[in-house]
Amino acid sequence: MGINVTWDDAERKIIYFNFDGPWQWDELYAASDQATAMLDSVGHMVDFIMDIREASQNPKDLMSHAERIASGSHPRRGIMVVVGANKLLRTVGSGLRKLFPVATRSVVFASDLEEAYEVITDRQMLRP
Repeated sequence: MGINVTWDDAERKIIYFNFDGPWQWDELYAASDQATAMLDSVGHMVDFIMDIREASQNPKDLMSHAERIASGSHPRRGIMVVVGANKLLRTVGSGLRKLFPVATRSVVFASDLEEAYEVITDRQMLRP
């Protein structure tokens, strides 16, 4: 339960965050630190899949953590595809885009993993 972070592919071009059951902010920040270490270990862009389909709830105080979440970046972080967001989270995401347009421009929502991989493949093809 919580958040598990792994490489999704042998080329280490995708980091997969699996949210399973309830989770807390400290778990997300620890997962983010782990992903940063993973990004530091490679010399190329890496995209993220945030799979929240099995998350049983979202922690409280989303807006109080929004700025910290939105400002977290890394020079090798590509796009972040959120899989399984409900209507409420998509609405919050739209609001965050207005508040933090630069930080959230690389966040994309996908209905399922197939769509997430398509979005990432399309974006990777545009990179030098």
